[in-house]
Amino acid sequence: MSRKLIFILLVLLSAKGFSQYSFKGQIADKATNNTIYLSIIEDYRKLGRISMEQILKKTTIDSLGNFNFEGNNLIDENRIYQIHLDDCPETASNSEHFFGSCENSKSILFIANNNDTITFPTSFVNEALC
Repeated sequence: MSRKLIFILLVLLSAKGFSQYSFKGQIADKATNNTIYLSIIEDYRKLGRISMEQILKKTTIDSLGNFNFEGNNLIDENRIYQIHLDDCPETASNSEHFFGSCENSKSILFIANNNDTITFPTSFVNEALC
């Protein structure tokens, strides 16, 4: 009986581990403690404008310039995603952050799904589909 229970638990835990994404990278510029966003791009013709509904996750860049997005909240089919960093001051309004008004915005586009692991280059300057 205990062998079956252990087997079932192992199967459930391993299945959960296979359905997680991990998108990580490093920012070469001085962006320590800045917020970085993971967004879904529904319409590729509107790349310059990110709305609040498109943002899936946000995290903070650590002291070495590293960031990491992990989870299992993406769909299993390939979609276009964007990792977005801007240099707007923290006092800027949300509209400046999310509607493309910041002058020094940096982003990277890529295609991924809920099972992908991607490590991004350190340049991170408006690169597309890496």
